[in-house]
Parts: sequence; C-alpha cells; structure tokens
Amino acid sequence: MSEREDGEPRYSFNEAAWNRRVRIGEAERAALDAASLVVVSCFPYDDHAQADELLAAVRDPRERLLVDPNPRAGMLHDAARFRAGFARAAAESLLVKIGDDDTELLGLGALADARAELHATGSRLVLATEGARGASVQLEGGEVVAAGIAPDPRPIVDTMGAGDACLAAAADAIVRRGAPRTPAEGEAMLRTCMAIAAATCREHGALLRMPTA
Repeated sequence: MSEREDGEPRYSFNEAAWNRRVRIGEAERAALDAASLVVVSCFPYDDHAQADELLAAVRDPRERLLVDPNPRAGMLHDAARFRAGFARAAAESLLVKIGDDDTELLGLGALADARAELHATGSRLVLATEGARGASVQLEGGEVVAAGIAPDPRPIVDTMGAGDACLAAAADAIVRRGAPRTPAEGEAMLRTCMAIAAATCREHGALLRMPTA
C-alpha cells in the first residue's frame, strides 16, 4: 500500500510482499527466452538462491537484461545481502537503473560514485536518476551524459512512478534503436526518459504517461 505526503509516496507491505518468491518454470523460461529485453525491478536480491536462479534463466544478459534494484525498507530483509545479490546481477547486465533514494537505503554512497562503481564492475550502461536534479547515463565507453528535468507547466501531483517511467522509456529506446553508444544517443535517450517522467508526475496514480504536445 502507498500513501502520499505532498506528492511523495510512503509505503507499507503485507506478509506476502515481505516473503515474495518468483518461481521460474518451463513456461517462464520460454517467455524469458522469447523477450527482446528482460526488465527486472524490485527483485528480492537478498535471497541469493532466487537471484542466482534469475541470472541462470536469462540468456545473453549483457545484451538483454535491465535491472533496477528499487529496494523498499518494508521488504528489505538484509541490506548487505541485498547489495551483494544486486551487484552480481548488475555486473551481468546491459543496463542498471539506480536512483539517489536507492543508494541512500542500500548504503552505496553518493549517486555519482555508485554509478561509476556499477559501470566499473560490469554493467554496460548505468542510468542514474536524481529526482528534481534530473538524470545521467554512463555509456559503455565510460562517457557520462546528463539531462535536467523536462519542463512542464502543470503542477507535480504525484512522484510515484517517475523512476519506473525512466526505466520503461530507456527499455523502449533500446528496443527501437539499440543501446546508446555515443553521447548524442545517450542524451536523446535521457531526454525521452525525462519527458515521460515529467508527464507521469503530473497525474495521480503512478501510471506511465506520455508527454502532451
């Protein structure tokens, strides 16, 4: 369950969420194999058996796997174990999306440092989001490109879903045009991410919204 305080979400979770488990059978493996990309968010990385099972089930993860740790205090059993499990997945991924709230909860230090560390340890692309300060992406070659939030005259009413909107927009860009390789391509992806996140924050309910003309 989520409640809002001045547009910022506050979460509470039931026992099912606390003890969630993803079982990967034949049907799930077939779906993973057929997908252009595999996008994973809010996974219980502190359960290392589950984390290892997920990685084993994703074919060509450095070409297809996008991960967002998206931790929540109410579902976090062990922050140190979560960091370790997430790090293993990130090192095998095409893209990691991480926010400043994630780095704070997981004790990963400053967002720029976490972005650089994730890139250095294996992730081809690292998308880092900073709320009102915009976002940046570190490309496979090491270049860092940043973009501010997109202008929108409408008031912000709900920030829940902004990070998810960025991740979805990045996934869409990669499916359509491939992973960005140059700073210009990285900036174009970021601008789309920021525009969709801005539109999402102008509506209640955390559903992804497309920017208006």
